[in-house]
Amino acid sequence: MKPGISVVYSTHRHHPLFEWFADALALQLEDDDEMEVILVDGLASTSRRDRFEEIVAGRFPFVYVEAKPTVFNGPYQRTSQPLFAAASARNTGIVLASYPYIVFADDCGVPMEDWWNEVRQAARHQYVAAGSYEKRSNVQVVDGVLKSSSVRPSGRDGRWGLGDDRRVIQIAGGQLYGSSMGVPRDALLDINGLDELCDGSGGEDCNLGIRLELAGHRVFYSRKMFTVESDDHSARDPLPLTRLDPLIDEHSYLNRLSSFGVSGRTIEGRCDATHMALDLVYGLRQSRSIRNHFDLRDLGPTDLRLTTRGLPTTYWFDNRPIENL
Repeated sequence: MKPGISVVYSTHRHHPLFEWFADALALQLEDDDEMEVILVDGLASTSRRDRFEEIVAGRFPFVYVEAKPTVFNGPYQRTSQPLFAAASARNTGIVLASYPYIVFADDCGVPMEDWWNEVRQAARHQYVAAGSYEKRSNVQVVDGVLKSSSVRPSGRDGRWGLGDDRRVIQIAGGQLYGSSMGVPRDALLDINGLDELCDGSGGEDCNLGIRLELAGHRVFYSRKMFTVESDDHSARDPLPLTRLDPLIDEHSYLNRLSSFGVSGRTIEGRCDATHMALDLVYGLRQSRSIRNHFDLRDLGPTDLRLTTRGLPTTYWFDNRPIENL
């Protein structure tokens, strides 16, 4: 039997390229595939649900859900402006997933012809898969097939040179990044999902890879699990979200690390939130998420709204009130 796979497609764009994804995926599916697509929408509405369901047109099982509560954007926003919160959105998908393997997908791209076969292979052997990607302009897709695009050297995934066209290659946990990645659901539950410590700034993907590696999982990079992403569409329909990466002085930075039980820095760089998130992971050597105020294993679909209890009132990095971000 083929392995069961849940695809988590999260978006906060007004016009994500879901039709590209749905058409391309439908072409690659086989009759005996056990799968579902879960669309986690940061701008959820009845009209958007209807539009996405019309695109799916019954070609595969489809679940539409609003992103779970976060202080950074949406109905429960407490920050002064809407901020990026991919970890929270993806954790929503983990809770909803029915199958033992989860693959996350990009909302501005189209999967190439071998993408689903590579996902199947990763799901069959239950390994962590990092998909490859290329950002291109003038992307033309018809019925799920890439017809033309303009390639530029700077748009290629920086890990490409590590890969092999014939097989997957093991990479470091910190090299797990991008929107196309696959992880066994139990592995995600064991480490309590993506760390919402990263919401507001970003870096949740690398953080996840490092913690999965700490938990004993190997990460493999696949050139054939390949997506093409449209830079033009990303510019035309940008995320209505900001990424913040506040700085503090070195003395305050080290004191803040100490308050988490970390004696010093592991990596070099700016004294900002993104670097501190990594210093905490490497310093604590802890595979489970640091900031999540819930246990994903205890959550079901009807429990997502209950996560409003325990939402932070201060920002973990510098203890300022969330309203001041």
